[in-house]
Amino acid sequence: MTTANTHAELQRVVDARFHNEAPVWSNIYKESGVTAEIYRLRRDRALAIIEQLGPEARILEIGCGAGLLAIALARRGYRVEATDRLDAMIRLTGDLAAAEGVSHRMTTRVCDVHELPYPDHSFDVVVALGVLPWLHSPEQALREAARVLSSGGQFIVTTDSRWQVTNLFDPFCSPLTEPMRRWVRRILEALSLIKNRKKPRPKLYSTRRVDQLLARAGLQKVCGSTIGFGPFLFLKRKLIPDSMASRVHAKLQSLADLGVPLLRSAGIEYIAVAKKAGSSASNASASQLKKCD
Repeated sequence: MTTANTHAELQRVVDARFHNEAPVWSNIYKESGVTAEIYRLRRDRALAIIEQLGPEARILEIGCGAGLLAIALARRGYRVEATDRLDAMIRLTGDLAAAEGVSHRMTTRVCDVHELPYPDHSFDVVVALGVLPWLHSPEQALREAARVLSSGGQFIVTTDSRWQVTNLFDPFCSPLTEPMRRWVRRILEALSLIKNRKKPRPKLYSTRRVDQLLARAGLQKVCGSTIGFGPFLFLKRKLIPDSMASRVHAKLQSLADLGVPLLRSAGIEYIAVAKKAGSSASNASASQLKKCD
């Protein structure tokens, strides 16, 4: 199978998953439990970063899902281009924007992040929350994000962290046991004892790897931090109930935000802000964006 065919097949499986889950994303911020709390924290961190950049910023959101972040930005007076690969997500975004009365501040469009249909230097801000882990060619996507950024434009990205503490001691999830898990799976598949896995899984990134990818795309990291501590699993089962997990998450997050060693890089998601290397910031300088929390 050629690389193009492999990419197409991977994309088809990912698209199918998110198409089936589209309604879930409409309510993700309203749910209870630690997972929803972490999604809300991710959104709030992104909003806080963007609000430092001034009200005139032209914003592109890549992978807008049900449009919850884009609509929150439109409510704050920004003009937002909300894009997603799936028509189902774009319909949800359009319907919600109309219901919230912010359609006049938003444009929606179906497109692929690997080939953005915009001229160079079109946006002051590009946002991609939870998108990178599902891409077959993240390097190409990051180059496209950099291309459409204006001089001094800011790129906000999140990825699932490879070294998140919540998975580290679970042998079914830990990166420490990943080589052995792959080896066992290959043997079992060869013996036809299990089927080849078709369910797509997000790719996990170390913070260093994300920083390297940003640099290769011509983006200079301004700041980065990890967020989210929970749910806590062992053998893929929850160790503690959500009510307790929420309290543990809040405590660990506060320590991580204070820069406590190890914890500061042990959250489940990494959020980074970058700008075009060698450009002078137009709306906010690196000194204004002191941190991502």
